[in-house]
Amino acid sequence: MNPDVDDISPQRIIDSRIAGFQSSWTYQMSDSSRISVSPSWRRWRLLVGRFRRIVRWEYWPTLPLYFPVIPVVLWQGIRYRSLGVISAVNPGIPSGGFVMHSKSDMLRALEPSGRVATFETIPGWLYPAQKVVMLGEWLAKGRFEFPLVLKPDHGERGIGVSIVRTRRECVKYLSLARETTIVQTYIPGVEYGVFYERVPGEEKGRITGITHKATTRVTGDGRSTLERLILADKRAVCQAEVFLELQKDRLDEIIPEGETVALNLIGTHSRGSLFLDACDERTEEMEAAVDAASRVFEGFHFGRFDIRCPSLEALKRGEDFHIVELNGVTSEPTHIYDPRHSVFYAWWKLAAQWARAYRIAGINRSLGHPPMGTAELFRRILVSKGKSAKPAPVAKAEKHSAEHPWNHGIQNLRSAGNPVGQEHQRVDESPSDHSRPQPAPRDF
Repeated sequence: MNPDVDDISPQRIIDSRIAGFQSSWTYQMSDSSRISVSPSWRRWRLLVGRFRRIVRWEYWPTLPLYFPVIPVVLWQGIRYRSLGVISAVNPGIPSGGFVMHSKSDMLRALEPSGRVATFETIPGWLYPAQKVVMLGEWLAKGRFEFPLVLKPDHGERGIGVSIVRTRRECVKYLSLARETTIVQTYIPGVEYGVFYERVPGEEKGRITGITHKATTRVTGDGRSTLERLILADKRAVCQAEVFLELQKDRLDEIIPEGETVALNLIGTHSRGSLFLDACDERTEEMEAAVDAASRVFEGFHFGRFDIRCPSLEALKRGEDFHIVELNGVTSEPTHIYDPRHSVFYAWWKLAAQWARAYRIAGINRSLGHPPMGTAELFRRILVSKGKSAKPAPVAKAEKHSAEHPWNHGIQNLRSAGNPVGQEHQRVDESPSDHSRPQPAPRDF
């Protein structure tokens, strides 16, 4: 009897099945980039994320969150005999920063403070080739390097903000931009939101809120793909759609054990940042430095600075920080989004903030700063919510020579350097491509 052929005892069958399972399991682990996340499990985790966004108030849409605050705002309007008086809170900003204000105008007003991150604006009505030329000249003049921050001049909640690391990404963004684009140097370090208020006539202003805008991260285990880590993480799964899109080129990558991956780099809650209450970190030095920067902006009393700095310690000393954005009266005290706080805490803080804003606006009105009428304010809100930018003109077909401004812009972009430096990220400069009409831009 041949034991290898004729032995079909139950134990041998069981041992064979176990060996086969172990072999299959080993294969799956070695090829987890393809099978580590099954479609059914992915759907389940995405469903879990959607459910958590419903039960965790920090992810609620604007209307449900602000609904209990609306009576407070209406009462303040009655108290000051006009809802539109709020537009006088910042006389130096159109509508007080309530709606339809330019980010670049506010940054320019702050430039004398020496705290503003270097930036340039590129009009949206330019041809794509002209945008590239303008950006290339700015980079060459200042000897700036990638990465850069690109964002629309009018926008909110991080919509349209992008960190570009290559020439190709930069040219693509500008070719699609429909309105004025802010191009800003990227400031490494950490980001904080600092809310500032100053009552007209008082000697100095004060900081009323500090938010640490932390990056959401996942840690590898040496076996799971990045997609699985995102879907398995208790917090990341709440915004899984955002992270899966941001990391779409790395989803099949197995993250080594102990290695952390930053899922987002833009300090916006809707884009995945974790907001932590850092109000206890306020110092006199920090408050004095922020107050000094604010005072160079005549007519600014109420709003939030988005600040980047090397560390929290540097910010607490009031040193080496850069303002990357200023938001007006509609900016939120973003520390309320700390997961430790309840929705009742958020409602209390929002109601108190709107009351203080109306008080400052009322004082400014008494000092001779005319507010916007209520009807005009609502008209601008409706226009802002419903407006659609005009499409940029389509460039005429023409053959580009070596002296064409597009090529000069590309050359200046190239001289700015490419930290990645890979061939597949090179901008294609073939005349056949440039001779085609430029496509009409569309929304991001």
